[in-house]
Amino acid sequence: MYLVNKIFNNETIRTVWDKEEEKYFISVVDIVSVISESNNPQTYWRVLKKRLKDEGNETVTNCNALKLKAKDGEFFVLEWFRNEISFNF
Repeated sequence: MYLVNKIFNNETIRTVWDKEEEKYFISVVDIVSVISESNNPQTYWRVLKKRLKDEGNETVTNCNALKLKAKDGEFFVLEWFRNEISFNF
């Protein structure tokens, strides 16, 4: 897997290229940060994810957890969408 940073509206969105599956994985929190313009995208995503699960939305069950470097330089387990799922989100 290779970490590739993409720029969208002057914001960095972390993506990972999986060579074996030939698919991108896109950071959920980065997408939420850009779309919502929230000051705390992790909290925004956690609340949104709970609401979506309560409604029976299956999109959140298709998130993958990968341990990669976060924006602050620490390594954390972050949630990622496959590229085709993120467009549905």
